[in-house]
Amino acid sequence: MSKSLHKRLFLCDLEVDGEGNFFVHDKKVYRVDVYGTVSSLRLKERATLFEIDDTTGLIECVSFAGEENGKKETSSDESAARSLHEILIKPKPSLKLGDLKNKNLETLQRIRLGLSNSTENVTVFLNCDGALYSLLGCLTSHDASLQREAACTLVNLALGTEKQCLEVCQKAGVYLVMYMSNTNPDLQDPCAWCIGNLCGTHVSVCNLLRSQGVEVCLVNLLQSHSPHVLQSAAYALVHYLTTLPERIRDLCEPSMVRRLISALSQECAVVEIGWCLFVLSANQELCGFLVDQGIIEAAFTVMEQLINEQNMNVFAVTPIVRVVMNCVGAVPGTAVQVCYRSEQFVRVTKALLYSSYPHLRNETIHLIANVVNAATEESLTGQCIVDDLSLRPRLESAVRSALAAKFTTGPPETTNFHGVM
Repeated sequence: MSKSLHKRLFLCDLEVDGEGNFFVHDKKVYRVDVYGTVSSLRLKERATLFEIDDTTGLIECVSFAGEENGKKETSSDESAARSLHEILIKPKPSLKLGDLKNKNLETLQRIRLGLSNSTENVTVFLNCDGALYSLLGCLTSHDASLQREAACTLVNLALGTEKQCLEVCQKAGVYLVMYMSNTNPDLQDPCAWCIGNLCGTHVSVCNLLRSQGVEVCLVNLLQSHSPHVLQSAAYALVHYLTTLPERIRDLCEPSMVRRLISALSQECAVVEIGWCLFVLSANQELCGFLVDQGIIEAAFTVMEQLINEQNMNVFAVTPIVRVVMNCVGAVPGTAVQVCYRSEQFVRVTKALLYSSYPHLRNETIHLIANVVNAATEESLTGQCIVDDLSLRPRLESAVRSALAAKFTTGPPETTNFHGVM
């Protein structure tokens, strides 16, 4: 996974990514960056229309709900988002920075929207004397609505540079960690989400958060019964462990691996959990933990569910394929374990080989090669298993189709194939 990770921001009722290239699938908004890193974002009330390039796999924005004849309507929330300078620099009599100090919810909402409108507004906010301390006053208040709004504002404030994120972390980090440790999922969710934004590629910030006790909190959140908390915790772990890869082995005990594998069945968190497992699978020793805790069964169960959807969630399938591929190559005996699930293995790999996404077809070919080669090399028994199960002839047609597609501009040829075998 590239270290050029995306960050998520919070915009009114729609959580969107900070850079563009979105896709809506099953009431969720997704984005893929040029490095292949995937973000999943929850869609609440607003709807957005997007399309995906079947040839390149890149996702392009088409239009927004409310557009008519190619012209986008401007909502009152978007107008408010542009008024951050007015709120902080040129306050009107009815809307002043002092209102934030007095814990005015409307002012806080407008500041959050302003921060989501442009990362330049992060600089405006941090350069305003007392603004961050006033925001922390809202976060630590006894008003639940104000606390959550303040936490969501911090999510957007964490979109700045490493220096700005370090400043936010120095003042707000201990509070974020504290609220992640409580039992209120409405606060745990945005606080963990904010940690993920703060961590992204910022080594100094991650080291400070580590000293503030963030690791234990994030691991504990994996036990949450709230799917959204699981999603945000996994999102934060991906950014933290990708930025500090040396912490992967020390942090990831079998119990944590077991929780992640168990959480893979949570539909709304499957993308983040999948990428978190992929990060762990880059460590050979942790691949052993993954296999021991049942990743093969869990991965194929989830992949089979995904390929049977009318619109396969490519952003969830991608990391899971990579996890299995890494484990097969790293842990002796895993290939034979996969072969014993031959019916499921054939169904899943055929669906992926006939996929319209080039990267999925290519990586599935690598997965099949890893399985066949590892099983064959492990022992005479492994060779017999591959032959007895007739994996080569059963997959040959699909593999040929996927290989041929590498030299064409469209998806592999197939008749009404929807992933249902």
